Amino acid sequence: MRLGFAPGPLIPFFLRAMEARSLRRYLLSGERFAAEAAMRIGLVHELYDTDDGDAALAALIDELLLAGPNAVTVAKGLLRRLGQPPVSKELLVELQREFDQRRHSPEAVEGVASFREKRKPRWAAPEHEQ
Repeated sequence: MRLGFAPGPLIPFFLRAMEARSLRRYLLSGERFAAEAAMRIGLVHELYDTDDGDAALAALIDELLLAGPNAVTVAKGLLRRLGQPPVSKELLVELQREFDQRRHSPEAVEGVASFREKRKPRWAAPEHEQ
């Protein structure tokens, strides 16, 4: 949003990963957030120190490999059927088309330029400058 265009094609996937209220907040504000906040809003499952990450990943993989392959396939199918409705290819094509059109708008050009030049975009109100 701070770049002057919305990441339309990514939004359906973010909605699957986190609740809509949290997505709305971070999408509209463009604020950065810490790993702890990502865990709190459901974007990540666990946090590890960099030294512990490889061992934790190896342990998780070992656990996953204990599951029966056919049972995993059935469980994944059930999750797809019982979870959120699938995102259609038509919707993704439409979102991508809209994104492609908007990312070249004057607002998007200014947003990208301000990001590259490490300055606030021209649309930012002067009273909010710090």
